[in-house]
Amino acid sequence: SALRRGDGAEALARVAEHRKKFGASGVLVQERSAHEVEALCAVGREADARRMAADFLKQWPDSPHRARVTASCGGE
Repeated sequence: SALRRGDGAEALARVAEHRKKFGASGVLVQERSAHEVEALCAVGREADARRMAADFLKQWPDSPHRARVTASCGGE
């Protein structure tokens, strides 16, 4: 919801909270990573978004979230 409101900083905080609570594994890791790419774009951290998007696409090339990641500033 933070991303929908355009609040990238809040979205990054929620991503960090999720990562702390659930770690690097779990069923929502792809979703969290896609949200993180979008949140990094929202706060103007395009270089970080590009690095994270490249890692995302390498790790999950067939992800259902691929389109969101490639459509973001990180996928350009």
